[in-house]
Amino acid sequence: MNISLDAAKAMTFKELSLTIRENLKKLASEVPSQLHDNESFARLGDLIGILEKKIPSHFLSKPVEPTKPRPSEMPSPPPALNVRLSIENSPFVVESRKKIAALEDGEIRSSATGRASGEREISALKKRLKKRMIEMELKLRSSEWAERYREQQKNWIAFQSQERAYGKELLDYQARMAVWQRLDGNELADYERIVHHHRDAAENLMRMHLEKIARRVPWRILPPGKQLFSHVMDDFDEVCRRNPEREYDRRRLSFVMTLDPNKVHIGEEEFDGYYIFFFHMTERVLLENCEKGNAAYVLFEEWEKLSRLTKQELRDTCRAQHARVCHAEGSNWKGRIRLALEL
Repeated sequence: MNISLDAAKAMTFKELSLTIRENLKKLASEVPSQLHDNESFARLGDLIGILEKKIPSHFLSKPVEPTKPRPSEMPSPPPALNVRLSIENSPFVVESRKKIAALEDGEIRSSATGRASGEREISALKKRLKKRMIEMELKLRSSEWAERYREQQKNWIAFQSQERAYGKELLDYQARMAVWQRLDGNELADYERIVHHHRDAAENLMRMHLEKIARRVPWRILPPGKQLFSHVMDDFDEVCRRNPEREYDRRRLSFVMTLDPNKVHIGEEEFDGYYIFFFHMTERVLLENCEKGNAAYVLFEEWEKLSRLTKQELRDTCRAQHARVCHAEGSNWKGRIRLALEL
């Protein structure tokens, strides 16, 4: 797309609309490319944004009336029944009641005298239990209510701020609505229809390109389990047989299998010889190719998207989303892979 944003701003609405239509036709006829498409569709979105701003200024979109804020309801104190139930079911109260009942029935003896407890000791226990229950109720009520009250205060302050903002928005809405009611909306509809048509066409075309890119990168999933290592090595041996002129390094796969991957995807067609390894202990994945001269790539996120890019696209546009590790002799490439995977 060879049009600059400055040139687009200098065009009339009609000239820019025709330029966008020609670029849409050109994009539709091209072979999808992740890097090229990202740049082209980003530029196309910028052009449509400029086109929208070229709608004559005396045409305005119909104003939307602002929503009046509503205050939150004042919370009520915690229900007394719930407070009492919480206290009655607490371990301290349950155990104390059991002990008092056992003393009254003579099932246990006083720890101090060794004899059956008298009314004085039982009365003292009951008073202690009652005092503790009152303390628990006061603490429970005050803490729960205080927290809810503080939350309500925050909500009320926020509501007052929203109400002030609403007053300003309402005045602005009323002024814009008065202007809108004096305008004829027919010509505005024509301008907006053209902009919406270009935007919908661009979105549909981008979706079609992404679907084509997704279909062109097949990955075969190996079954998980104890035989995962043998499945990987069998596939590697088959790759070596199909490409006897190429030089492969079996040590790369052997090392990766020591990291205990739980899932492996094998590349097919143009990704023949590539493996994607997944691990229990990290969300990062490892893209490995055992052919000498190829580096390993640790993908930090969105592996489905990143694995569709070429190596050049990956290095140029997604530097922060991956780590590249070369298998140079004498280098600590195994340690660098572990570090990048966070294992």
